[in-house]
Amino acid sequence: MIGKTAGVDEAGRGPVFGPMVVACVTAPSERLGIGARDSKKLTPAARRRLVRRIMSDPRLSVDVEIVWPWEIDREGVAEAEFRAVASLVRRCGARRVILDKPGNYDDETLLRKLRPPEGVEIIAEERADDRYEVVSAASIVAKTYRDWIVENLERLHGPVGSGYPTDPKTIERLEREISEDGPLHDMFRRSWSTYRRVERKVSTKTLDEFLRG
Repeated sequence: MIGKTAGVDEAGRGPVFGPMVVACVTAPSERLGIGARDSKKLTPAARRRLVRRIMSDPRLSVDVEIVWPWEIDREGVAEAEFRAVASLVRRCGARRVILDKPGNYDDETLLRKLRPPEGVEIIAEERADDRYEVVSAASIVAKTYRDWIVENLERLHGPVGSGYPTDPKTIERLEREISEDGPLHDMFRRSWSTYRRVERKVSTKTLDEFLRG
């Protein structure tokens, strides 16, 4: 893989529900010629079509790290993301790795957190998933893989909504999971302020019901 370029991006950093998925696509160069774009600008059908193309392209190799909610709770989302990215950087074997910049970290801090192998160049830019097709491809893989995990959980246990704190359906499901210690309880991020707020609401409601007899 010497001389190759890898793109790394994540999906699911912000939701209160489900894992974060970090993906790495390694290629001969940053340009793939397959029409990959930032996954947020693509329809689900377009993402599925492109992820099949990415996975079947003999020039490309794909790797993913899944960061589960309890890992995010234990480490914090930033440290968990750094750990996942560092693992992918070490495994990919590329000479140059382009990241969609995680947070407002300077280059020195990023290198200290990631500890890349000697001779590996790290390029971290905001909106790299818009500027580099190899990062767009990683964005598509991460988003598709996370969606697949969430869809399977919902197929088994019922709908959760978008998974974001602003979605009333997600908050309603979170309240039910806390109240009943339901099957998806562990898939919610307990360190999120959203979780703690809903937990307080459930506790107050339960106490009120007890006092009313």
